[in-house]
Amino acid sequence: MTSLIRLVVSNYNEVLKNVRDPMVDTWLLMESPGPMLCIVGAYLIFVLKAGPKMMEKRPAFQLNTVMILYNAFQVLFSIWLTSLIWDVDVKNFFFNHGCNIRLSPNLQNTNAQAMSRGAWWYFFSKIIELLDTVFFVLRKK
Repeated sequence: MTSLIRLVVSNYNEVLKNVRDPMVDTWLLMESPGPMLCIVGAYLIFVLKAGPKMMEKRPAFQLNTVMILYNAFQVLFSIWLTSLIWDVDVKNFFFNHGCNIRLSPNLQNTNAQAMSRGAWWYFFSKIIELLDTVFFVLRKK
């Protein structure tokens, strides 16, 4: 068991210190795993414990307007995110680069930049989608 833990820590350190792209450190929530762990931790605490406890003796919130706005935003955000693919010549990119989108400050590959930007926005959309469950808790569903 300890050898497995050492292997995981070693691989983690290898990725974070030797393989990482310095440009990614400038992106929101990407400098270290800390912010994401805090977000997911707070989400789990709220959804599994704090939220249900808070709502135990309260009536369900009526979030119809909030949910309509949230869902409209999600639809528009998804359309915009999908439109980012038009910035990338996908077939040429994958066959010529073998999915290697690693960037460096002096690399001006627009396909790689567009793919990286799209990947980060997709990651960010998953964080926003955590609100779905928060709404379920607040509505007592």
